[in-house]
Amino acid sequence: MHFRFGRARPLAGDRAKYNRVVKILKKHPQLRLKLQGHADEVGDENWNYKLSVWRAEEVQKLLVGRGIDKSRLELEGKGEEAILKPGKHSQNRRLEFKIIP
Repeated sequence: MHFRFGRARPLAGDRAKYNRVVKILKKHPQLRLKLQGHADEVGDENWNYKLSVWRAEEVQKLLVGRGIDKSRLELEGKGEEAILKPGKHSQNRRLEFKIIP
């Protein structure tokens, strides 16, 4: 899922991805996910870390709102420490879903 600059709400165009995750979680009730928020490298490093946590929290709220138990979701903010493509800001403002073994 991706985000606008400085925002914690996912882009509306990512709704299909979000719906797919909800469907998978409902089909596999034992599955747990880590919601890993990321930020681009623009701006203050501390702010970017907080923003990455807020992004994970926002997606958690969306999933819980669709009936997913909060205990199945772990949050992690990575800030700007895991840049995929330097200079490609929109691609680095993201949330990744990681399966918890």
